[in-house]
Amino acid sequence: MSSLNEIVAVAKKAALRAREVQLKGLKEGTEIRSKGSLRDLVTAADIACEQVIARTVTESFPDHNLLGEEGGDQGRTSDWLWIVDPIDGTTNYSRHIPYFTTSIGVYYKGKPVVGLVANPLVEETFVAVEGQGAFLNDAPIRASSAIRFEQAVLAAGFHYDRDSNIDLTLNAIRTFFDRGIMDLRRFGSAALELCYVAAGRTEGYFEIGIHAWDFAAGAFIASQAGAVVTDAAGLPLTLKKSYVVAGAAGLHAAMLAELAPWHIAQENSPW
Repeated sequence: MSSLNEIVAVAKKAALRAREVQLKGLKEGTEIRSKGSLRDLVTAADIACEQVIARTVTESFPDHNLLGEEGGDQGRTSDWLWIVDPIDGTTNYSRHIPYFTTSIGVYYKGKPVVGLVANPLVEETFVAVEGQGAFLNDAPIRASSAIRFEQAVLAAGFHYDRDSNIDLTLNAIRTFFDRGIMDLRRFGSAALELCYVAAGRTEGYFEIGIHAWDFAAGAFIASQAGAVVTDAAGLPLTLKKSYVVAGAAGLHAAMLAELAPWHIAQENSPW
């Protein structure tokens, strides 16, 4: 069995190699196209980064499987699954906004054991290892101890759907402001939003309809830092597309209570 320290070392190497591709794309330009919706973008750098990450993983662990946003499931039968978003926050990347990440979550027998989220421009790397806690650039991090909305800065993500899902999100934002939150942030990368909850920079984050490659690493990092991460019903996340609610331990239940309409919508979701 591969050791978790070996896993982390390879994940860091993969993220560094991806960073080289990302920075080159920013400097020299990269092809940008839509994936069906004009709001859902992919760049040549996304694809190249995923290929670099996949090669790096396979060099060290040829029997491990990998699920990537751009390349799909490699289809290997293995207890190990690497879940990769090569550039989480592609819209930000395409516009040179410095809030995008490489997200790598590693699962063993269906459970997360390692998470890495790297922001290449800010040079921040968040890492969590099962049983060892969560870290930012090798320094331990903990989620906020806030217990009241008046102490909370929350973050929200917006689904590509501009119909019922956007209404649910905007109504939730209004509800949280009515409850007296300090402020709201929107960074444009689910992985980064979850890591900011882990580091106590924000007290919570909520978004409708994100995929496993968006949240696998960040959700694990947040949970290892003491935050609570669930779906809208308060249930653990699976690898299916999901509603995601993350919060400081003292606020998560209150967030779920305010997001009751999300629970109802999730029950009726086609996902």
